[in-house]
Amino acid sequence: MRDLSLSRTENPEVVIAPDEYYQRRLESLQQSFDECSRSGDWLSKGRGIAFFASLGLLLMAVNAEDQATAWYWASGVLFLGFVALVTWHEAVIRRQALIEFRMKINHQQQHRRQRDWDEIRTPDVIVPPEHASLAADLNLFGNGSLFQLLCTAHTTFGVRFLQQWMLNPAEPSEIVCRQQTAAALANQNEFREQLQLQSMILAHSPAGPDRIVQWAEGPMWLARRSWLKWLVRGLTALSMTLPILWMAGWLPSPWGIYLLGGVIVVNVLVNVLFTGRVHEIFDSVDSKAHDLKAYQKLFELVDSLPTETDKLRQLREKMGDAGASRQTLGQLSRIMAFANLRRSPMFGVLHILIQLVWLLDFHVLDWLESWQTKHGQKPRRWFEAVGELEAICCLAYLHFDNPEWAFPTVSPEQVTVDALQLGHPLLAAKDGVANDVNVGPAGRFLLVTGSNMSGKSTLLRSLGANVVLAQMGAPVCAKQFAMPRLLVATSMRIQDSLNDGVSFFMAELKRLKEIVDMAQRQADSPMTLMFLLDEILQGTNSVERQIAVVKVIGHLVKCRALGAVSTHDLDLAGHAEIKDHCQTVHFRETISAQDGHEVMTFDYKMRQGVATTTNALKLLKLVGLSESSPESF
Repeated sequence: MRDLSLSRTENPEVVIAPDEYYQRRLESLQQSFDECSRSGDWLSKGRGIAFFASLGLLLMAVNAEDQATAWYWASGVLFLGFVALVTWHEAVIRRQALIEFRMKINHQQQHRRQRDWDEIRTPDVIVPPEHASLAADLNLFGNGSLFQLLCTAHTTFGVRFLQQWMLNPAEPSEIVCRQQTAAALANQNEFREQLQLQSMILAHSPAGPDRIVQWAEGPMWLARRSWLKWLVRGLTALSMTLPILWMAGWLPSPWGIYLLGGVIVVNVLVNVLFTGRVHEIFDSVDSKAHDLKAYQKLFELVDSLPTETDKLRQLREKMGDAGASRQTLGQLSRIMAFANLRRSPMFGVLHILIQLVWLLDFHVLDWLESWQTKHGQKPRRWFEAVGELEAICCLAYLHFDNPEWAFPTVSPEQVTVDALQLGHPLLAAKDGVANDVNVGPAGRFLLVTGSNMSGKSTLLRSLGANVVLAQMGAPVCAKQFAMPRLLVATSMRIQDSLNDGVSFFMAELKRLKEIVDMAQRQADSPMTLMFLLDEILQGTNSVERQIAVVKVIGHLVKCRALGAVSTHDLDLAGHAEIKDHCQTVHFRETISAQDGHEVMTFDYKMRQGVATTTNALKLLKLVGLSESSPESF
C-alpha cells in the first residue's frame, strides 16, 4: 500500500484535524469580516462628512467677498478626500464580499464532514442514459450523493472533469498520478481555498468559460463581412480628415459641413443595424463582472503550482511556459477594456460620442478578432487545465477532510477486491460501521444473507461507491483497499414504467440482461465486470425466483465476472449450480427487552456463513401487525 499521506496544513511539521482547522479558519475570517464592517461604518460616515463639508465650503466660496480662492481650494481638497474615501470604502466592501465567499467555502466543508446534505450546494449535472442505473443505485449524483460529497468545483470544465472521472474508470497509471497530486495538494489549504474562491466568482457570471471558448473557436463575425470592415474604416477616415480639411480651408464651408453631417448619418445607420451584434460578441468574452480579471487570477494560481508530481507539471505545460497564458489573456483584457468603456459611469457618455463619430466598437471588434486569429485555440486548453486542477482539488479536499481514509491500490495483477475496515463514504464517521471484505477472484461472488434492515444493501453500496472512488484516483473509506481494474454494474433500485408499459419484473429482467451482456463483452477485456445485485427478481414467486437467480448468476460466473449478491433466500447458498462459486456472509439482528417491550437492534457487523435467523414476522409484531391480530377475518 503506497503511503501518500502528507501533513494537513501548509506547515509540514504541523498536523491539524479537519474540524479544528475549519473552526479556526472561520473564527479568523469572522474577525476579519468584523474589522471590515467597522472600517466600512467609519468610511461611510467619513465620506458623508467630507461630501457635505466640501459642499458647504463651496457655498461659502460662492458667497464670500474676501478670500474666495482659499475657500474654493479648501472645498476642492475636501472633495478629493471624499473621492479617496469612496474608493477606499468600495475596496473594503469588495474585501468583505470575498471574506463572505471564503466563509461559505469553509462552512460547506464543515457540512461535508458532517454529511449535512441539505446545506451543501453543488451544480446540477445531467447523467448520460447509459450510466443512469449505476448512478441511481450507488447515489453518485443528486442530494446525499458522492458527487455532492466531492464537488468543490465551480467552473463548467471542472464540474465536467469530476463527472467524467466518476463515470469512467481511469488507467492505473493515471490513478497513481491523481493520487499523488491529490496528496500533494491536500496540505495546500490556502491554495485550494483561493482556487475555489475565484471559480465561485466565475460561476455566477453569464459569460463563463464555455462562452469564451465557443467564441474563440467559432467563426469571426466582422472578418466574414469585409465590406462592413472597409466601410467602417472609410467612414472613420472621413470623420477624421473632413474636419481637418475644412479648418485648413481646403474644403468650402457648406460642403464640409454637409459631408461631415452625411458621414455621421451613415454612422448612425451602421450603429443601429450592427452595434447590437457587436455588443453580444463583447458580452460573450467579458461580462459586467469583468470575468477576464478573475480568469487571470485563476491562471496565476495554476502558474504558481509546484511541479513535484507529473500531473502538476502537465497542468503547468497546458497553461503555457513562463506565464505565457497570463500574458496572452492580458492582451485580451486590454482589448476588452476599450470594449467595456460603454459600461463606465465616467466614460459612458464620451463613448457614445466617440462611437457616433468614429465607430469605436467596430475597430475594437477588429482588434479582438485579430487576437482570435492568433490565439483562438488556446482558451480551451487553458480552461481544461483549470478544470482538471479543480477536479484534483476535489480529491485533495476529500483526502484532507478524511485523513483516516486510504489511497487504494488498483492493479491489473490484483485478482480480488480486498478491503480492510470498509465503510460507506456517504455516512459520517460516527454513523458508519466498518467491515473487512474480500470479493473474488473472477468467477466467484459474495453471497450476502441476513435480516431486513441489517446492512446487506449498505454493504453492496459501500463496495460500489468505494470502487468508483478508487478508480477516479480518490481516497476510499477504508484503512486498506486493493482491487483489479473493474467495470461496475448494479441492479438495486429498479422502477417500473407506466408510460412504457413495463412492469417491475420486466424492468429488472431487462437490467439483468444488460449486466449479463456487459459481462460477456468484458470476458476477454483487461477490465473485470463487478456485479452488485440487491434482492433481485422479487416480482415473481419464490420457486421461480430461485431458478431465475441461479441462471443469472450462472451466466455471470461463466463470463468470469466477480461481485456480490444480497438475498433473503437462505437456500440459495446450497444450490448445486452456484455453491462452489460463492462465499457466504450474513448480518443479524438482536432482540432485547426494554421497558417491557421487545426492541430490535442491529450492529451491522458482517459475519461468515449463512444467516441463521429471519426477522420479517418479528418486525410485523413490533409494528403491531402480528399474525395473532386480527383474530378472524
